[in-house]
Amino acid sequence: MPPLMIVLLLGLIASAVQAQQQRPRVTFRLEQPILLQEQPGAYIQTVTSITRTDSLLWITGGRPGNTALYVYDLNGRFIQQVGEQGDGPHAYRSAGFLRIFQDTLWLWDNMGLRLLGIDPKTRQVVQRYADFSLNCQDFIYRYPFVIFSHSQRTSQFITLFDLRHKRYVESFGEGQYEDEILSLMAGTGHLAYLDSLVYFARPSQPALYRLNLRTRQIQRFPLEVPGFTAAPYEGPRVPALTPQAVRYIFTHSVNRGVWRTRTGLVLLVDTGAFQFKGFSPVSNGNRSLNFVIVDFRTLQQIGYIHFETDFIVKNGLNQFVGWDPETATFYFYSVREEEPLHQITPMRFYLEPEAH
Repeated sequence: MPPLMIVLLLGLIASAVQAQQQRPRVTFRLEQPILLQEQPGAYIQTVTSITRTDSLLWITGGRPGNTALYVYDLNGRFIQQVGEQGDGPHAYRSAGFLRIFQDTLWLWDNMGLRLLGIDPKTRQVVQRYADFSLNCQDFIYRYPFVIFSHSQRTSQFITLFDLRHKRYVESFGEGQYEDEILSLMAGTGHLAYLDSLVYFARPSQPALYRLNLRTRQIQRFPLEVPGFTAAPYEGPRVPALTPQAVRYIFTHSVNRGVWRTRTGLVLLVDTGAFQFKGFSPVSNGNRSLNFVIVDFRTLQQIGYIHFETDFIVKNGLNQFVGWDPETATFYFYSVREEEPLHQITPMRFYLEPEAH
């Protein structure tokens, strides 16, 4: 082999080894729990979602099916309730969840099928859209369009709504009945967005999907998730929580969706199965929680964190309720036996150089 070729070959090998050595390692840290201090007239039976802006937590909660929007500080102190519940021009019937786009907080009204824009500084409703006919699992506001995910529809996951013409104009992403069943009791269908690219996940698939809004093409990227299982659903073909549906949900894996953070794209996947006693799943089964981290640029899997049931219960990671994309912090909700009752546990991800 000519000397020049040998030098080039050694250079390529050295570059490959260096790239392998510089691959980051994903770690996490559980931070101090936040205990929510309730106020008369603003009692919370359950917390459904959390969004952070600077030093504030925007929390949707209350009674199931009748939730309001509250603001707390990072020490758990109650500040105020935002907006009114009802059918007024700036009211919501049941606060679903918040997303931040273009310095505006957008609240989805689950019962009223409305989208409300809230100024985070004044905490007042400043915009309202009320021409939707479908409920959603998540949305992306990109005027003049809203991009919705509907994981409880077997036809297609993503729909594009034109705010100017007040109608749904296009749909993407084929689904299966297994996706609909799995989405009934697990928060699935979360979307991530970057430029003109929409990232989503089917509940029954260990994979990441990418939709290019310019070309209308969808690509599938398989994930390495040990223990992921999802067999064909053979129960009644109705979207109801029958005994067969409940058993299917708790004995098969669920891909809840994809979240955008500064560390990369994060997918949240349930694997394993609960033990059953009659109709109800028992908490001492081997259900586990998995975080899969994917690089933005290459869409290669760069991290994988696995939590067993005992770790989840011990640390109050019972219910995932929100995330902060800027700090790569995920928030979990649990109920304590003493006052204050409601506990929020932040878990923060880090990318560190891999030790040699």
